[in-house]
Formats: sequence, structure tokens, C-alpha cells
Amino acid sequence: MKSRRVRRKPEKITEIKKCLLTKGVRQSDIARKIGVSPSAVNQVITGIRDTEKIREALIAAGVSEKWLVTTYAAQGSDYGNREIRRAAL
Repeated sequence: MKSRRVRRKPEKITEIKKCLLTKGVRQSDIARKIGVSPSAVNQVITGIRDTEKIREALIAAGVSEKWLVTTYAAQGSDYGNREIRRAAL
């Protein structure tokens, strides 16, 4: 069974990026500050990945927590956990 990726709705992605832009913060700035790649930050913004470290950095940068809730996280599911997904295969 192929795992599906749960992405955020385009409106949420736009809101997150607008929020960062209005505060003058770039994804690469956040990535550098917490020691991750800019693509990892982008993956959290788009909903492909969900890591607490990056999510907290985005919230600290002024992004509303409500924009960072993914579908599987909102449902209390462990779908975002790669090890759990692999074990289910």
C-alpha cells in the first residue's frame, strides 16, 4: 500500500507565507536559527511533514497555531509518524 501525503489547503499555505512575509521572516532564516534545512521548514508549512521543533519556531515567528494544524494532527491520528506508517504496511 502506497502512503499518501496529507497536504495543507492552499489557502492555509498562503496565510502562513503571508504572515512570515509581513513580519520580514524568511523560511531560510527560521531553518538557520534552529539548524534544519529550508526544505524541512517548507515541508512543515505545506503539511508534508510535522515536527514539533519547526512548528514551534514558526509559532515563535508569529504564525498562528491554527494554520499549522494538519488534517491527521487535528484528528489525533499518528498518520504523520513515519515509523507507524511503515509498521502498518
